[in-house]
Amino acid sequence: MPTAQNSLNINSVAALAKQAAPDVLSAIKQASARTGVDFAYLVKQAATESSFKPEIQSKTSSATGLYQFIEGTWLSMVEKHGAKYGLGDFAEKIKNGTHKQNPRLKQEILDLRKDPQKAALLAAEFAAENRRYMAGQGIEDIGATELYLAHFMGAGGATAFLKAQRDNPLQNAADLFPKAAQVNRNVFYDPQTGRSRTLAGVYDLFAKKFDDQSQEPPQTPPSPLRTAAVKRPSVPASIFSSFVPAPDNHTQAAFRLLSVPERTKTSAAFLPFRPLLADPIALMMLAQTELFPQNEQKR
Repeated sequence: MPTAQNSLNINSVAALAKQAAPDVLSAIKQASARTGVDFAYLVKQAATESSFKPEIQSKTSSATGLYQFIEGTWLSMVEKHGAKYGLGDFAEKIKNGTHKQNPRLKQEILDLRKDPQKAALLAAEFAAENRRYMAGQGIEDIGATELYLAHFMGAGGATAFLKAQRDNPLQNAADLFPKAAQVNRNVFYDPQTGRSRTLAGVYDLFAKKFDDQSQEPPQTPPSPLRTAAVKRPSVPASIFSSFVPAPDNHTQAAFRLLSVPERTKTSAAFLPFRPLLADPIALMMLAQTELFPQNEQKR
């Protein structure tokens, strides 16, 4: 049943999306539509990573663009998925190693990270890929927090983290990921007390990033901690110290549903959604909620 909380969540993402330039928002919409990855997740991730700035570069790593891909991860994604999005020539040159002998070619490929359309498409593919990997490793209930952990740590690192948290959430996160903690102190340590966070504490920090995203985007992107694991092996114990860094359109159905006359028996349940009718972004978000189970994303 629709609730005021649903309306609040939809309005939050819609408000956040309005902070993006039209071409950036259009790129995210297209990426969601073409890959089936949740629009809300892609919006929140772009806000967290770059504050919707397509050309932003990290001061501490090679991370660049709307979704802050590091060089290795970007090259891997272009190689694996580029052919689907008009980058087949680049994909082939990465496969045969041509880019290694041609610095100018390599830079041309890396500069595509600043193209919001290409960045959004490959970020969506990366999220879908990470979801499949984690599910195959026994991780259940994969939501936005788990996907962002995978983007941040790599699917292998996120899997190791989530399994360790499942076993004992009170373990010291920095002890298990010392190298990661060294370069990402703001993640693994409380900036006010200096104390190391537990696994549960780090997880909650990531969850809060998405829960609070409707308030104000970050002024600078977070310190990157990503890996470009083209081949993902099973996760050994040693991994803890090694990680550094929708075809149907339901808009008309939604409009009909929201237009139930106030005199009907069920109209009260939909009152929180009435303001959404004037906002196409919010309306699109509504079409992705549990009100429309047939629109559930396919992975």
